[in-house]
Amino acid sequence: MAAKQGGAIANRQLTRLGVSGSTIKSWLRSGRLHPRHRGVYALGHPTLAHIGILWAAVLACGPGVLSHRSAALLWCIRQNSRKPVDVTVVGRSRRRRKGIDVHLVRHLDPRDVTEIGGLPVTTLARTLLDLAEVVPVNQLRRAINEADYLKLSDLKAIDEQLSRSNGRRGQKPLTAVLSAVVPDDRTRSDLEEAFLTFCEERGIPRPRVNRGRNGKELDMTWLGHDLIVELDGYQGHRTRRAFENDRRRDARHLLEGLRTVRVTANWLTTEPADLEATVKRLLVLTRRAGEDERK
Repeated sequence: MAAKQGGAIANRQLTRLGVSGSTIKSWLRSGRLHPRHRGVYALGHPTLAHIGILWAAVLACGPGVLSHRSAALLWCIRQNSRKPVDVTVVGRSRRRRKGIDVHLVRHLDPRDVTEIGGLPVTTLARTLLDLAEVVPVNQLRRAINEADYLKLSDLKAIDEQLSRSNGRRGQKPLTAVLSAVVPDDRTRSDLEEAFLTFCEERGIPRPRVNRGRNGKELDMTWLGHDLIVELDGYQGHRTRRAFENDRRRDARHLLEGLRTVRVTANWLTTEPADLEATVKRLLVLTRRAGEDERK
């Protein structure tokens, strides 16, 4: 049983297996069991792998379900560097547990629960609703894009989830993001997502994201404009070859009548007003005469 749970096991499970309380105490003294949470142990070694940490959190909360950021990580739609594990529990009283964020609900519909690798976890639709309450809109949008890219999205299931979630704080932001997301506009980095948020906040028309041209992807382009914005993260230019190739591509684009502007994270975060003025002016300068932006 512990092997299936990543090395985590609960006191009640040991009892059901016929292990006595005195034996459990003996195993604790000998190092066969290591306390992880109240009534939950790591078996054989004090360090648990990530899957074991998730199992330990679920076991510590009794009949709990992985949710919110932890569920999004398990669904592979959002990275999560937070140490606390998100667990949803049916109940009215919240017992503080180190390393666990307990989310209390009065009722958890069985339709909102599934399993991944044996772990109880909220469905993708419920996960997105929960996520909408604890992360910024740009991160929610990226999670939805990732779910769509992985072919996990089920709009019917999400709509059904929203229809029976009146009063939830996540209902409004999730509905708004779903109506704005373009399925094939999948961002590939936090910097790209931050630039899209910047455009929304500054009244800049939403660009197309990662569209192909001559076998290469362009970070940001606008219909009806001969303008390309490439978002330069330091990770993308670790080699001289990468740096040189980008400059040669910019020159080829210029010969084709396309202007390329390279935007760094520093420019975006420290001088947003200057970047706003630059992009808006360039959109005016690169507007194609008679071009229909709606096509």
